[in-house]
Amino acid sequence: MSEFKIENNIPMPKARTAPNEYPFEVLKVGQSFFVREENHLTSQRVRSVASLQNVKLKPKHFAVRRVNEPKLGFRIWRTQ
Repeated sequence: MSEFKIENNIPMPKARTAPNEYPFEVLKVGQSFFVREENHLTSQRVRSVASLQNVKLKPKHFAVRRVNEPKLGFRIWRTQ
């Protein structure tokens, strides 16, 4: 038996859409921006957001690389 109770007719809250805090839409080919690593989630978040932008902003494409300049973080480039 499952420990989860199945329920009916519970209204689903509206999805929250946070504004994109990263400047993907304004980057030109060859430009980049730096995101400082603050915790272990930053890596996953930056890579995930960049991947989503590759789909959302086609044909634009973005690449993420870990860098140390002067602090550890990630640089995101627009490659096309």
